[in-house]
Amino acid sequence: MHRVSAYIEASRRRRDDGVNAIKSHADIPAEPLPDNCVADIEAVIVRLKDRLEELRLKNREAERAALEKELLLLNHRVLLSENLPAIREHVENRQRAARAEKAAGSTNHITKKYNDLFKSLVTERYIEKFKQILNELNCPLEVQVKTRGSKGNTLKQIVLANAPSAAGSKATPDNVLSEGEKRAVALADFLTEVSLDEGSHAIVLDDPATSLDFDWKETVASRLVAEAVRRQVILFTHDLHFLYRRLNHVNELDATL
Repeated sequence: MHRVSAYIEASRRRRDDGVNAIKSHADIPAEPLPDNCVADIEAVIVRLKDRLEELRLKNREAERAALEKELLLLNHRVLLSENLPAIREHVENRQRAARAEKAAGSTNHITKKYNDLFKSLVTERYIEKFKQILNELNCPLEVQVKTRGSKGNTLKQIVLANAPSAAGSKATPDNVLSEGEKRAVALADFLTEVSLDEGSHAIVLDDPATSLDFDWKETVASRLVAEAVRRQVILFTHDLHFLYRRLNHVNELDATL
């Protein structure tokens, strides 16, 4: 670069000397020019062209993927830095909770007591009410309520009991019940939960008689109208026959009141 600059400066002086010689009509000896470095410049141009062609032909996918990965990492670091105080607080709270739970010892006695209370105050009432509603739905099935304790809580599961004569049979109740019986069990479970909740003043049902035959629609319509005496019942349905049976039961109920 210095050699090129020196050549350009020498050329500028030689130009000025030539102009002055013409103006003064004097013979001014010209300053010899240094090497113009054209060969070096051309060599640099060739190398740059080769490099440019190499960059054009190079597959940039790997480099782009690496840059995108780096950008994602940087974005995650920014996000982490913004939420780091909340994350640390959450981790510390979980650690304190774990230490407190370990210091408290086993919760088996709490779970056992809770199961006993659940059985005496909930399970027996639930089974009695559940069977009653099943009978009202003309579906007198034997049911059981299985409970499982976990960390002081009780998990409840409804189980249909096999008949003694069917002991060891692989045909479980849920595989042999009709569509109407399955609907009756589901509806009975729902109405039982509602009846045990003293704060429940209304229920909403969406097509409770879908896919049922006429007899089952009649049974469900009658039971839901009876439920409407105790609380508000809101039904959504596109089944005209079910709607007709429900209106008939409503009229019959109004006539008896």
